Amino acid sequence: MPDPTQNASLDPTSPDAVLTVDEMLLELVDADDDLDDCRLVLATRRHHGPSIVLESELALWRQLQAAHRDRALRLVDWLVLLDDGIALSLAELAGPPAVWS
Repeated sequence: MPDPTQNASLDPTSPDAVLTVDEMLLELVDADDDLDDCRLVLATRRHHGPSIVLESELALWRQLQAAHRDRALRLVDWLVLLDDGIALSLAELAGPPAVWS
């Protein structure tokens, strides 16, 4: 697992930061036998770019979905918050739809 203390200048909304946080959470949940049905919603902010989901975000969404497949920590959604007040839901826009129960 990447050590987040090794790169203090890491942009918290960058793909590397999202992957680092996700890997840390997966390890924590996998290590605790009492946590067998957990859900995760990621949220990041994007300051620049169009008000649509970017190809890079879609690629990372698919990578995250693969990492969570058959794991105790279920990836429910990833919200990309834009400066113009729009919140993009990758589960809604790229699938699969969020399952909360």
